[in-house]
Amino acid sequence: MTKFKSKYIFVLIFVIPILIIGGNLIFSRIGQKKEEKSEKSRESSVEEMTPDEVIHAFVELMYTYDTSERMFYEGTEEYMTQAGYEMIVPFVGEEDSEAEPEIRMVSKLLEVHCFYQRATEPDREEAIVEVWSTVSGTGSYRIRNLLRIELVQQEDGWKINSCTVLDTLEE
Repeated sequence: MTKFKSKYIFVLIFVIPILIIGGNLIFSRIGQKKEEKSEKSRESSVEEMTPDEVIHAFVELMYTYDTSERMFYEGTEEYMTQAGYEMIVPFVGEEDSEAEPEIRMVSKLLEVHCFYQRATEPDREEAIVEVWSTVSGTGSYRIRNLLRIELVQQEDGWKINSCTVLDTLEE
């Protein structure tokens, strides 16, 4: 009986803690792998966006802003090539001490419609996009812009290479 007690005590003292520690290590590694996968999926969410999703995200940023918080173009670089971003960013020169303070503007996106979207090459697409928005200071007018957007597929996903305003109409 003493042999049985000594074996029982040995199992309680040595084997069970080893099994518990081993189980914790295995499950913590599985949890780390899941966390790494979720981080990678968040990082690659822009990479996995379709051209249509890129256009809508870009237009949302461009036409929903308050200049007291951010300029209309800030944040769009995530969806654009460097050349495309440089086209929409206004020229920023040296600070002029006599310059008038900026006028606060608030824009709100109302509607977005892609009229025409086609692949011009396997890694290029173009679209004609109708954007309806309002801007503070225009009263009850709505503004319609027709945009021509060119997209290219890069290593990090679809990016807007150029954005040209074809027409603007106040209604």
